[in-house]
Amino acid sequence: MNREPLHVLHLEAIAADHELVRRSAGAPGGSFKFERAANRAEFEAALNRGGFDLILADHCVPGYEGMAALEAAQIRQPNVPYIIVSGPIGEDRAVECLRHGARDFVLKERLERLPAAILAALANTGGPKETDGRQAQKMETVGRLTGGIAHDFSNLLTIISGYVSMLLDDESIPAASLEPLKRVFTASRQATVLVRQLLLFSRTRTPKREVVDLNTEVESVVAVLGRLLGRTIAVEFEASPDSPRVSADMGQLEQALVNIAVNARDAMPRGGRLSMSVGMHARGAKGTALASKWDHACITMHDSGKGIPAAVLPRIFEPYFTSKEEGRGTGLPTALEIVKDHGGWIEVDTEVDVGTMFRIYLPLTQAEAAGSPAPGAGAAPRVGKATILLVEDETNVREFAAAVLQNDGYNVLQGKTGEHALEVWQWHSAKIDLLLTDVVLPGDLSGPQMGALLMAEKPSLRVILTTGYSCDSVTPLSSNGVLSLVLGKPYTPRILLKAVREALA
Repeated sequence: MNREPLHVLHLEAIAADHELVRRSAGAPGGSFKFERAANRAEFEAALNRGGFDLILADHCVPGYEGMAALEAAQIRQPNVPYIIVSGPIGEDRAVECLRHGARDFVLKERLERLPAAILAALANTGGPKETDGRQAQKMETVGRLTGGIAHDFSNLLTIISGYVSMLLDDESIPAASLEPLKRVFTASRQATVLVRQLLLFSRTRTPKREVVDLNTEVESVVAVLGRLLGRTIAVEFEASPDSPRVSADMGQLEQALVNIAVNARDAMPRGGRLSMSVGMHARGAKGTALASKWDHACITMHDSGKGIPAAVLPRIFEPYFTSKEEGRGTGLPTALEIVKDHGGWIEVDTEVDVGTMFRIYLPLTQAEAAGSPAPGAGAAPRVGKATILLVEDETNVREFAAAVLQNDGYNVLQGKTGEHALEVWQWHSAKIDLLLTDVVLPGDLSGPQMGALLMAEKPSLRVILTTGYSCDSVTPLSSNGVLSLVLGKPYTPRILLKAVREALA
C-alpha cells in the first residue's frame, strides 16, 4: 500500500536555500513533502493548521527572531521535532536554542549532516496522540534515511579499508608504521559490521543465504584475521581439495569466525599460531566404514594457546559467562547461535598449556551432498587481461578501484555517470569485456539500466554491479544465461579482484 510522504514545514526566506535543504534532506524513495514558509505570517499560519511531522527552520529570517519562531513551534506543535538549519549564529545562541527544545542545529555550509540529524530527530519522536500507522510511517522513513547514510559510509569505508589493505601488502612499509595501519584496518572492519547493522535496521538488507565456496570465503576471512590478530600470531590456512559449498549468510558466518579467532588471540597473549582449514565430514559414523557420503563441511580453527580448564569448558557457550577480566567477553555464545542458525554445530577439543581446537560443522548444499558437481566447477579463467569499463560517480572510490585493477594488469576505461559511460562505450565497445558499475548513479540512467542496454548490444559483455546498500536489493542482469555479479561495498582489493576474475571466468 502506498503511503503519503512525511510532511515537512521549512521556515526559509531564500528560495534557493530552501531548494538546497530540500535536496540535502531527501531520503531515498522521496519520503518527504516540503512546505516552505518564507516569513513569520506564513510560518505561524502553517503551525496553526498543523499536520506536520518535522520542522526545519532558518534562525535568521528577516523580521522574525529565531527564538520567537522556536517558541511559536513549541507552543503550537510541541510534539513535532524542530531542527535549526541556518548560517552561523554563535555557539551560545545555538546552545540556548537546544535548551529551549530544538532537536539539533545544522549549518547550511554542512548540509551533508542533515540526513543524520533528521534520522535522530524522527527516531526519538512518537507522542501518545500519534497513531500506530503514522509512527510506522515515520519509522519507515527513518529506515530509508539510515540506508542512505549506510550507503555513503560504505563508500568511505571502501576508500579507507582499500588503501590501508594495499599499504599492509606493501613489504617496503616501515615496521613502525605497520601497527598503526593494522589498527586503522581493524577499525574499518568494525565499522563495516556497523554498516551491516544499519542496513538490517533500515530493512534494505535482510539476512540472506547464498551458496558459497567455503574455501574462497574462509580464505578471505583469514586474510582479514592476519591483520586483525597482530604480527605475533601467525595465521595459517589449508583449503579442502573438495571445494565444499554451503548455503550461508557470509556476513554472519564471518562474525562467528572472527569471534572465535579473537578468543584464540586472548589465549595467546605472548603470540602463537592459529591454524584454519576447510574439510568434508560425514556425520554418520565419524570416518568409520559405516560413514555415509559427505554431508557436512567442517571449518577447523586450532590455536596454540593456554587451553581451556576442565571446570570452565562446559560453560564457554553460556551467554553471560566469561572467565576473562571484567568487560571482556568471549563472543562464543554468538558464534554458536550463528552456526546453529545455519543448521550446524560446534565441537571443542582443548588441553591446558597445549591449545584449543574448534570444529564448525555446516550442512553441505543438497547437490554437493549427493555428489553432483558444484556449479561453475572447472571453469577456466579467461587467458590474458581484459578491458574494464568502470563507472562510479564517487571520484575517490573510482580512482581506488581503477588503481587496483590497473595494478593487476587490466585496461581500465572510466565513466562518472551512465550517460558518460555510454559515450566511452560508443568509441571503445569492441574491446570492452567487463562493465563494473555502481547501481546508483547521478542522472537518468542507473547502473542496471545501463548494463541492460550494453548487454543487449553485446551479449558477451560481463557485468558487475556494486552497491553501498544491500546486495539483496539488487536484481542481477542476465545475458545468454549468464547472470551479472553483485559486489557489496566496502570491498578490499582482494575482494574486488576476486569478483572480476569470477565474472570473466
